[in-house]
Amino acid sequence: MLTFSWKMDILTPLIDQTAPAPWNEYAFEIVTIRNQRGQIINYVLVGMHSDISNQLQHLLNILLLITPLILLVSSIGGYWLASRVIRPVQTITRTAREMSETDLHRRLNLHRRDELGELAATFDRMLDRLERAFARQRQFTADASHELRTPLSIINTEVEHMLQRPHTAEEYIQTLEVVQQENQRMTRLVNNLLTLARTDKELVMLKRDQVDLSEIIVDGAERLAALAQQNGIEIFLSGLDEILVRGDQLYLTQLYTNLLENAIKYSAGIGKRVDVRLERQEKQARIQISDEGPGIAAEHLPFIFERFYRADQARTHQQPINGVNDSMGSGLGLSIARWIAQEHGGSIQVQSSPGQGASFEISLPLSSPPKMHEMR
Repeated sequence: MLTFSWKMDILTPLIDQTAPAPWNEYAFEIVTIRNQRGQIINYVLVGMHSDISNQLQHLLNILLLITPLILLVSSIGGYWLASRVIRPVQTITRTAREMSETDLHRRLNLHRRDELGELAATFDRMLDRLERAFARQRQFTADASHELRTPLSIINTEVEHMLQRPHTAEEYIQTLEVVQQENQRMTRLVNNLLTLARTDKELVMLKRDQVDLSEIIVDGAERLAALAQQNGIEIFLSGLDEILVRGDQLYLTQLYTNLLENAIKYSAGIGKRVDVRLERQEKQARIQISDEGPGIAAEHLPFIFERFYRADQARTHQQPINGVNDSMGSGLGLSIARWIAQEHGGSIQVQSSPGQGASFEISLPLSSPPKMHEMR
């Protein structure tokens, strides 16, 4: 037993009284000592040492029993929770590691509504874009290789034929003309490929000058007059009022002459005229180029502006011109034309049906009036 006392004064006969302590549940009691007059003269704090030891030992035993169990449950729960959180990350890592440029069809498809689910969905959308980009690149490479192989094969065939035996001067001249035309064809193809490569990388910086479309139309028709005459085509121009747009004159000229040259080539041997009309409609300048060629089937119209796409056999395989099928284009001109129109804030529309020719319409925003500081 432990006893603590506080003496107040000299005692006469003592009377022991016990007052229950509020912490009696911990085996402690306060014993009051009173004198004969009933006055409290001392307090004694009494506690059982053995009870305290027993309770402490009991508490220690409980802690020793519960603590490992708590640690085990916490470890299992933490491992399960960590695995649940890390599993999607491991899936993304494994998928990315196993993927290559020839195997881009795999997707994560993690249907979760948390941040990891959003990350997986973003990763899948990125794979969609990459798959389409690689598919376009492979198709582009294959088509470009095919387009370059064709003129090279023609040149090689003509040269081999001329080397087999002596020929007349006229035959040599005809062969050289074929070689020259195929060389020009390859040159146009390479230039178009370079243009498209520059547009893909956004390396083309267009000027924003005041350009008169009527001048572009007249100059382009004069430049292609010889080609039209060779193919028995007459170019008719109408609506040549001054119409100003803001843009790059070089690229706008390329846009117009590309469409006009196609109209002449595809009309060769079929039609007799190509009509070009310039007009102003509200806030738009419109150039309409119509031919009398074989036309384009409706199912091909949505795709004719794609790279290397050819509308159909009727439009791409005409009768040879001067011994060479020069009307067979590379399928890049319309793609470049659409890019030029879009970069100038405009568009290209086409209307056609088989046997009825084709009509291409270029729409460009009119140039706004010059500001005062630009006029000075």
